[in-house]
Amino acid sequence: MIFLERLVMASFISSMNIYRYEYERKIYKALKTRASRACTLEEKYRSSLVSSFSLFLHGQIHIERELS
Repeated sequence: MIFLERLVMASFISSMNIYRYEYERKIYKALKTRASRACTLEEKYRSSLVSSFSLFLHGQIHIERELS
């Protein structure tokens, strides 16, 4: 009887470990996806900001050339 109880407990602990592993894997995957999306959005924002600033500088240079 003790052997059966230990076997049931070992099976239960094993299934809980598998469940915990799957849960942690899903959380890690979700965080990784969010981080990559945030990085992509930050890169898009940064590149659009840089391109807007470069267009602004190009316009300023063009205006200064026309004025002088």
